[in-house]
Amino acid sequence: PGHEEEIACRIFNKTMQAPDHFEIHSATRSASRPGWISVEVASLAAVQCICADMLNIFAHEIYFISADDAQAWHREPLVYRQRAQSWIRSCQHPYK
Repeated sequence: PGHEEEIACRIFNKTMQAPDHFEIHSATRSASRPGWISVEVASLAAVQCICADMLNIFAHEIYFISADDAQAWHREPLVYRQRAQSWIRSCQHPYK
């Protein structure tokens, strides 16, 4: 978790450099699902081929998400939850 945006960019770069140009429509991450990347493609085999030999991607954990579930998958959380080992800056006094 924490490298989802970088990995989505790497997926697009790999598809553009490939001679047969895999048909990727989108590659995004969702704040509601840390550690997961959503890749919109024509087939699961294309995802496995794209993710092969890429670091920090576990291609054995590929799941199909239907179009109906995609909206719920990308829905941002209503409440911010602070992760462990992170910090916030308070801008008003008193600091508590």
